[in-house]
Amino acid sequence: MSGGLLFELIKPKAETPTNEPIPDDTAAKEESVWEQAKNSDTKASYERYIREYPSGKYFSDAKGKVGDINAKEQKRQENSKKSNSETIYKVVEQMPRFPGCEFNGTEKEKSDCSRTKLLDYINTKLQYPTIARENGIEGQVLLQFIIKRDGNIGAVTIARDIEVVVETLYSMRLIA
Repeated sequence: MSGGLLFELIKPKAETPTNEPIPDDTAAKEESVWEQAKNSDTKASYERYIREYPSGKYFSDAKGKVGDINAKEQKRQENSKKSNSETIYKVVEQMPRFPGCEFNGTEKEKSDCSRTKLLDYINTKLQYPTIARENGIEGQVLLQFIIKRDGNIGAVTIARDIEVVVETLYSMRLIA
């Protein structure tokens, strides 16, 4: 008989159904994931919340944050493209080549070819003013200019000049 009594002590009691809600920590987990997303404020953290709680309390907030982050990233990329296309470089890895010198062997040969052709071009286009030649007026001028993507020269400015040379540049229509 004692064995039967022991059985009664170990036998689980039958549970009676109640209307009380069963404690669930899903809401607490959701709150925790949401707090982590807000604290890190990254696209990945908000996407994690959306993935784990597609009908969660903060779903629309998380979607809005992902949209904001996407918009910021797109704007950053657009600004980067604009700044890259408008950037003026003072030093470049590869100098522009004068037409006809793009495929001339080594870098030194390409550079020498470009320098020679540029000087030839300037010598054929330069018209030294007669009055300056007659009066022995000589000098050097330092120009700055931009070589555009299409190879044309733009934004010519005079960094150091003498008056007669400036007149020459006007006559060549290199500056306005």
